[in-house]
Amino acid sequence: MTILTILGVNKYAETNYVWGERTYRTHLFPAAVASWFPDAAVKVVATEKAKDTHWLTLEAVIPDPTRIDIPDGADDTELWEIFNALVDSVPEGE
Repeated sequence: MTILTILGVNKYAETNYVWGERTYRTHLFPAAVASWFPDAAVKVVATEKAKDTHWLTLEAVIPDPTRIDIPDGADDTELWEIFNALVDSVPEGE
């Protein structure tokens, strides 16, 4: 199983994320999802600014996340780069 998630640049507030009967308190949603599916590969889409803002914190709470570097999406070319990065990151069959 692969978790594909996004890391932004916002100032995230700590909150309780709930899935079924499970609750996880964190300021980073990917950490909650990773806790619910501990055997899943976690792939995190992030711009350079997002990486500089939150990556170290995320990496401290998720074992071995894979970062998918993307541009900001400033023009059509960058939007296609993002699309292709997403397509390439999802394993066949998932």
